[in-house]
Amino acid sequence: MRFAISSQISSAINSAGIKPKQNFILIALGNKKILDALYKELGSMSVKIFSKDNASFIKKHFKITDKQLDVVLSKNPLEDILIEKAAILL
Repeated sequence: MRFAISSQISSAINSAGIKPKQNFILIALGNKKILDALYKELGSMSVKIFSKDNASFIKKHFKITDKQLDVVLSKNPLEDILIEKAAILL
């Protein structure tokens, strides 16, 4: 939530422009203890999106082509491209 310049989750989500009942993706980086606490806090609201069933939806939503996925040398090219897109926001 550093992009939203707040350490309070609800405040940061509002600052980032997320409206109630609107879907969004949260990518978090940090140490295990902090990430576990964040997961515990948000776990009941979260949906696992990185399953094979949702890969086509994610690709379409973020306009990621198969050609882009083919050039990423990784076991998880879709996840890596999404992380790269998030890093560009910095």
